[in-house]
Amino acid sequence: MRYVAIRASVLAVLLSALPACGGDGNSGAGGGGGDGGGEDFVDESFELRDEARIIEADLRDEALISVDEETGEYVFDSSALASAGIDIQGGNTLLIADQWLIQVASVSESGGQLIVTGSPASLPDLVDDGFLQWDLGLGSEILPAPILVIGDKVVEAKGGAGLGDSIDYSTEVDGFSISVKVTPNSGARQLDVQIQIDRSAGGGSVDFRAVATGTIRLFRHALDLEIQGAETQSWAFGARNLEFDLEVEVAGANAGTVSTTLVLPGPFQLRFPIPTSLPLGLNLAVSFNLLAEVDLPPLASASTQFGATFRYQGSVGFRQTGTAGFTTDGNNGGTTLEVSEPNTAATAGPVGFTLAFSAPRIALNALADQVTARLDNIYSMAGQLRGAPISGLCIESGAQHSLRGTVTAGFFGISLAEFSHDFYQDDLFKDTGDCE
Repeated sequence: MRYVAIRASVLAVLLSALPACGGDGNSGAGGGGGDGGGEDFVDESFELRDEARIIEADLRDEALISVDEETGEYVFDSSALASAGIDIQGGNTLLIADQWLIQVASVSESGGQLIVTGSPASLPDLVDDGFLQWDLGLGSEILPAPILVIGDKVVEAKGGAGLGDSIDYSTEVDGFSISVKVTPNSGARQLDVQIQIDRSAGGGSVDFRAVATGTIRLFRHALDLEIQGAETQSWAFGARNLEFDLEVEVAGANAGTVSTTLVLPGPFQLRFPIPTSLPLGLNLAVSFNLLAEVDLPPLASASTQFGATFRYQGSVGFRQTGTAGFTTDGNNGGTTLEVSEPNTAATAGPVGFTLAFSAPRIALNALADQVTARLDNIYSMAGQLRGAPISGLCIESGAQHSLRGTVTAGFFGISLAEFSHDFYQDDLFKDTGDCE
């Protein structure tokens, strides 16, 4: 059984984008360079193993009754599967669209239900021979609009069929009203993102607002996977020209007579689906946290504002060929992180802001949010406001910025439990000020 690409491009484009292992690392899945432009493409071809079984999304929604991932039990409506011509036996590899890939251990039938038990499988358990390759800019117009996830909550977009339009999201989480707007800016080659978090006093005593405005450069990401004889022969993933800007404003007021601590919802994640002919649930996720806690004493109000700009003007990525271990591809054309002096004020104290934000984590996910590779940009800051009035923020702890990449085995059939590499690490500052 063969699955072929839903969108293919000329092979020469692929070869020019993805260097062979041992190349100079300046482009492709592990490389970078250039201005981040290029032709967007997804190219694929899969020859399935004889024991492969696939349940597409429509049939999944109709036939799947329950799932217990701890015991590995999947219960289906027998008649729905039979009507679709799906025959599942022990020893099959079963792909349940966008959610699970399992090695079937046993099958039994009871009361019109088919009970399947099994354990997680990898892509080479499903595919005998094939390849999957892409080189895409974040927000490529050939891809569907991103999905917003806040914590565990999936939020549907209100407008925009794709990334050629502005996309709005709104929801409520833990008593906070949240609105997110994503606007493509093709001229500046970036996505403009605004997040607003509100909590109105209403019948209570606390008013609060946080607004984060940022940009995400339309960086490029690439994958190169080859499977032969039901074994992964080569695998590479990388990103190039990462750049983010963020400005945060926070204001709160407590009119009550008792102290209040607000723990803000998060993290925020934008998932950019990568459609393939096999329903693998692949997506490139960009996630970030704004801040953690705000402590407001009685009859107090406070605000703070700061900005941060992160730029990694090179490329980062991983490559594995055959049984050899992972190598890291990439180059560092210059890494900078600039944080503005926080501008703060408070009417009474002690008012506490535990400010923490992470420059976006980039993750390549498969199926039900299996993380196969990720790049973490880590930065955090914590501080306290004291006194009345206050015009500054003292730093309770130092901060460190790092760019770390991690690859995990599993879905792609990589023969390595986990591989991590620090591409960049720097101590930003130590304790300053007096928070006693």
